[in-house]
Amino acid sequence: MIAIAALLFSVRGALLGAPVADDWAFLHHMRFTAFSWLDSFGGAYYWRPVSRQLGMSAESLWMERAPWVGALVHLALLVALVAVLYRILHRVLPAAAAAAVASAPLLTEASRALLTWPSGIQHLLAMLAAAIAVHESRARRLPTALLAAAIALGSHESSVLVISVLLWVSRDATLPRHRRLAWGLAPLALLALWLLGYAAARAHGVLMPPQAAAPAQALANLPPLARHLFESLSGLEDLARPTALLLGGMQAVVMMIALVALIRKPLGPHWQVFALTALAGLVAALPLALLLPDWNAWRASLPLLAIAIGLGGLLAS
Repeated sequence: MIAIAALLFSVRGALLGAPVADDWAFLHHMRFTAFSWLDSFGGAYYWRPVSRQLGMSAESLWMERAPWVGALVHLALLVALVAVLYRILHRVLPAAAAAAVASAPLLTEASRALLTWPSGIQHLLAMLAAAIAVHESRARRLPTALLAAAIALGSHESSVLVISVLLWVSRDATLPRHRRLAWGLAPLALLALWLLGYAAARAHGVLMPPQAAAPAQALANLPPLARHLFESLSGLEDLARPTALLLGGMQAVVMMIALVALIRKPLGPHWQVFALTALAGLVAALPLALLLPDWNAWRASLPLLAIAIGLGGLLAS
């Protein structure tokens, strides 16, 4: 509740849910173009049939006349995301720590845009569906895990990370052999179907963004990308320099306390999983180096989610 209050306070005065930029392109496409599952639905790039064809169609019901409804729906999706994350984390962390780590997505810079911007539905659906896929994977429920992963993939490309989580279950020696085989093959089949769908969409005019940076320049962009990710995670991106330095200093003190605690007591039993989660988020964010200096925190919403949960879990450990 404190995190929700902080998020709402941070967007005070904003035109909550008001259509801007891509939102008008989606509305125009809906009004004047024949419906198809294989186009970008008014977007400049990408094929996201769940979040665009379905999600943006739903957004259109209120976007022009009652945009605040969209902001309320987005807030509900964020709260649902935190609830699913808490259910996952409470299995390996104490309740208070699980609640704190699960609330991290509400406090990242990206959440402000996702709450206020109608097109943020693309990232919110991907994040929530990815979290549900992880939850169902932990419960060893393959059909619902695959369904959630399919929704995530159809909402945003970065959700391909979830496939690795499903495949990881196939290593569980406590499962019967046929179930381990199913967990190994079914996610690969889903990935193949998604790639085939993307190929078909590309043939119907869906574009990928032009490479804005050569490989050498992309390597040079890695340090500023790391800085952007850190500022977005820690809430420093939009602050005046004196305030950012003060808040950054307070966070450095927290990290020092964590290091001292680590010297006195070893990490908990699940720290490797949290470290891998943070690392996976960093790897998923690397393609954004091709787009710099163009940067928006919401572009990295799902990688930031993985990094936040991974780092938060490590601190809790």
